Amino acid sequence: MKNKQTSDFGKGFIYPIFLFAKHFERDKKLLGDGIIDYSLWFYAAADHMFEVEVPARYIGTKLGTKAEKLVDDILSLRLPMNKPKATKKDFIEVFERLEDLMLEIDKELGGEPIRAKWN
Repeated sequence: MKNKQTSDFGKGFIYPIFLFAKHFERDKKLLGDGIIDYSLWFYAAADHMFEVEVPARYIGTKLGTKAEKLVDDILSLRLPMNKPKATKKDFIEVFERLEDLMLEIDKELGGEPIRAKWN
């Protein structure tokens, strides 16, 4: 069996974004109970964004630009050096933008996605 290449936090386009989103489900009770704060949450979850690779065919397109901007913004929330700590509002906004990106990817793949009423 060949050795498979691995990455500490996942590499690719969709996969590391999926891993980032998994933190939400795992940690939402801790966030809601105030056990961890949003800045600490972003610090841990955003590690997955370091190896997001937007495919070359999407660079410069609406989809690619949206993905690159979201990754950059998530990473900036990870290390808030010269600004206030990440807030619940930042957290909600990131997930709304992430949902928009997933819908955009679905459209690009030829699907006709419809936003969920219950999510």
